[in-house]
Amino acid sequence: MSETPFDLTPSQKRVLEQIWHFGPIARRDIADRVQMTPAAVTGLARELAARNLVTETVERSGARGQPARPLSINRRGAFSIGVNFSHSFVEAGAVDLKGEMLAHQTVRLSRSDPDPAEISARVKALIPGLLKEAGAPIERCLGVGFTLPGDFLPDGVRLKAHPYFPRFTDVDIREALAGDIELECFFENDALTAAIGEQLLGYGRSVQSLMLIHIGHGVGGGLMHKGEAFRGAHGNAALVGVLYPDDQPRPSGMDLFERLKAAGHDARIDFPDLEALYQANDPTLLSWIDRAGAQLETAIYVATRLFDPSVVVIGGRLPGSLSKAVCDQVDLSRAFGGGEGFARTQELPAPILTASQHGSRAGVIGAASLAVKSRLLTTDDRR
Repeated sequence: MSETPFDLTPSQKRVLEQIWHFGPIARRDIADRVQMTPAAVTGLARELAARNLVTETVERSGARGQPARPLSINRRGAFSIGVNFSHSFVEAGAVDLKGEMLAHQTVRLSRSDPDPAEISARVKALIPGLLKEAGAPIERCLGVGFTLPGDFLPDGVRLKAHPYFPRFTDVDIREALAGDIELECFFENDALTAAIGEQLLGYGRSVQSLMLIHIGHGVGGGLMHKGEAFRGAHGNAALVGVLYPDDQPRPSGMDLFERLKAAGHDARIDFPDLEALYQANDPTLLSWIDRAGAQLETAIYVATRLFDPSVVVIGGRLPGSLSKAVCDQVDLSRAFGGGEGFARTQELPAPILTASQHGSRAGVIGAASLAVKSRLLTTDDRR
């Protein structure tokens, strides 16, 4: 395979990562951070600019002397495609290097138990239209990221899929979804995907340590520390859902859908339908929000005392208004102040708690970030 503008050396990636997180940033400041000489950083920055990945901004502080020319990411220098799917639809979006969604399309699936081959075919058909709408030439596309509703088994290619996705069991999920898509494909479980997206393209750009609690069909978590994902031995770290037994009420999408269906709502109700119900003050939905927020106090408390993140983000597949509503129902003072069921640890730091700024598009933006992180910012050969 011939070299592309995105085949970067580890040194180029180290410099690009500093610009990504701290730009606009002076070359001398980059040199201090990565322990290189200013001349070496200048050369590497020139190479990145030649690949259209970084750009200079001019800052004049006075009339005399040369203006400062700090480096920033060229947001249109590359694009990636993110894919998120539920039990009734698949959505894909083209995202630039600042996380702006330039094009977005959603199509319905033909069956209620989605098949990986159908999802792959739908995504392949969507790609040309997405790139055209975004004005993104395919040669500047980093790849296609998929967010997966389940957790990886020890072989790293099969999923313990959520019960809503029985056709994802006992298949090579990477091969099945990549199909004959021409672009390079990247895969991660949905909770860690959202955490990576939040770290690269959301609230986490300004913090060192972040945990995302993901409310999807299930409830899970993703951990980021110093810009890197903490996966654990098998890629399944931060499974906060184990705190909530399957035979009990859970702060999960499946639990919510089952309650809504029991209250008379359509049997194929899915995440995009929730915003209208929230605006209509649906009592079943509002009751679930109150209960889910209270339940998540346990997950946040345990995660904080085990991993000590500076920020906890609540996000996932819910519309943004619902993520915020759930977040508002979490009482950190009760959890960290030693309320019933919690040890009294209020003298220790509690995390900042916030809802994801990406709302219901967290899945697509997070999936798109998988290609960005792997191809531009990761300095080893992990995929």
